[in-house]
Amino acid sequence: ERRRLALPQAEDGSPLYRARGLCCSFPAPVSADAGPADGGSAASGGTRTALSDCDFEILPGSFTAFIGKSGSGKSTAAKLLSGIYPSYTGSLTMKGVELSSLAPEAIYGYTTYISHRDWIFKGSVRETLQEGRGGSRIPEEELWQVLEDVQLADFVKEAGGLDAALQEGGANLSGGQRQ
Repeated sequence: ERRRLALPQAEDGSPLYRARGLCCSFPAPVSADAGPADGGSAASGGTRTALSDCDFEILPGSFTAFIGKSGSGKSTAAKLLSGIYPSYTGSLTMKGVELSSLAPEAIYGYTTYISHRDWIFKGSVRETLQEGRGGSRIPEEELWQVLEDVQLADFVKEAGGLDAALQEGGANLSGGQRQ
């Protein structure tokens, strides 16, 4: 299966993303007391619908947040938009191209998914920001820009700069700072 790496230039005012009738379901967990009210039986496991018939548009350059009660599909929608979940029904387009036809690299240039789970290892702020770069180093000015963008630059400066120590799991940070 061939997937597109490049996206067309969007027309002014056209949405970056457009969802029409977007649905996403997952296998329901199998438990000894699962029944029809739980979306299936213990034998089959059934399915759990995370999104059903959703329509929305996201304009380029906008800051978008999904807000709702627990289990309402916020994380699912964000993971679909960022290409983490590739399976859906309905239509989900990026710059007019169906998301399922795009290579992950094409999606990653436009969307960032920030998990509610934090993964911080013991080490310095610098080491944590460099994590996952395959040995390539990010210039210091870019690291500070990232910290500015997420409103943590002042905190990091007060804590001792990029070489400030982080405890395992971010034990020395607040929940918001870990995210």
